[in-house]
Amino acid sequence: MSPIFLAVLLQAAPLTCRGESRAGAVAKTMRESVQRSPLYAFAEKTFGAPTSCELRSQKSEDGMELRLTFVFKGAKLVSHQGDAEMSELDLLVPNGFADEKAAIDALKKQLDGDSVHPDWSKLEESKRDDGSVVRLARDPAGDVNISGVLEYQHGKLVQLGEHAAL
Repeated sequence: MSPIFLAVLLQAAPLTCRGESRAGAVAKTMRESVQRSPLYAFAEKTFGAPTSCELRSQKSEDGMELRLTFVFKGAKLVSHQGDAEMSELDLLVPNGFADEKAAIDALKKQLDGDSVHPDWSKLEESKRDDGSVVRLARDPAGDVNISGVLEYQHGKLVQLGEHAAL
């Protein structure tokens, strides 16, 4: 087998998430859903294909809790599914997003795909003890509590995501 063919074959092979087989069909559905998301597409376009994927599951009082992490070069995409009423999808970039506008546009596309339309002109802002600033964009007409979340450290956008508490 030629090295070029092998490289193309390896590049096309689907990423297997460590721990997925122990969590069953729910984990596969979760992984596939995340991989279809606008935030995943943005991460892959910006940072290249993920280098690893891990799924951790544990039983909680309310059922099963799942945390799926895709690691990219310079970023992590983390999906957390708690009980039936809580989910989060966050893209973390410790050195900050190079193109903040494109990152926020990807988050807007993520929220729009879930029929959530936050008012981006009225961000709720809070400061954490570590000095980071968190800005929330909520849908003023929404029947559910789904927010766009932006986190800044030292003036740089380092995390964005969609948080839902139904």
